[in-house]
Amino acid sequence: QLLPRAAELLATLLPFDGLRWALLPQDQAGQPPGPAQVLHQQGCVPGDPLALPEVRVVQVVQPDALSHSMLLLWLCRRAPSPLFDAGDSLLLGCLMPHLVHLWQESRLRAPAPAASALRRQAVCDAAGRLQQADPACIALLREEWPHWAGGPLPLALRRLASLARAGTETRCLQGRRVVVGLQPAGGVLLLAVRRRVAVDRLSPRQRDLAQRYAGGQTGPQIALALGLSVSTVSNHLGVVFKRLAVHNKLQLLARLRETTGSA
Repeated sequence: QLLPRAAELLATLLPFDGLRWALLPQDQAGQPPGPAQVLHQQGCVPGDPLALPEVRVVQVVQPDALSHSMLLLWLCRRAPSPLFDAGDSLLLGCLMPHLVHLWQESRLRAPAPAASALRRQAVCDAAGRLQQADPACIALLREEWPHWAGGPLPLALRRLASLARAGTETRCLQGRRVVVGLQPAGGVLLLAVRRRVAVDRLSPRQRDLAQRYAGGQTGPQIALALGLSVSTVSNHLGVVFKRLAVHNKLQLLARLRETTGSA
């Protein structure tokens, strides 16, 4: 709802008959490879705003080197409304950086999968092209893919994105240095990236047992719930404690919270 509200406020300062806010991806050479992605549109906007004399592109946001994209805002006026003048362009030029910042912040603050303070966020489109990112997120991704230059995500993440957009569940990739979660959200994909920690060395069964034990269940209770013997549960927990280098339940709980923010 941010873009419609921003357009509503913009109209009080700079009246218009039509508005289109779009994201234009670029290739490595800075050339647009395809049509712009319309983020928000209202009023009467022709298919090609540049084709008509009464329509004017009043501001083009500087391209972002990391995402290889730029944001464009078209404002339209039709007769008998006056055309935009230099003062209008100057006003929009002052407002545009604030509109862009609000839009980027709103997307990065969307709920991320299993969000915690250790996770850094980014947003990409359905094709796996980066749109916005927390700078710390970029640093983490480059720890895993040091030669990645921005724009399209690394191939492994683009493959994950194709799986994520086909469903509603979070998809996860464990790299050598980072763990990346991808979740569909309103036409885009949210990335949550964190550095790998000791808990990531556990198998799914070991992690399940660890979470149950840290949550207050006893060994016999876990065995009964999972249909295992008490000795099997005890052996698994012994491996868990060794791999995580912990000595009691409180330390185990702290280790589990490194990845989830909770037990």
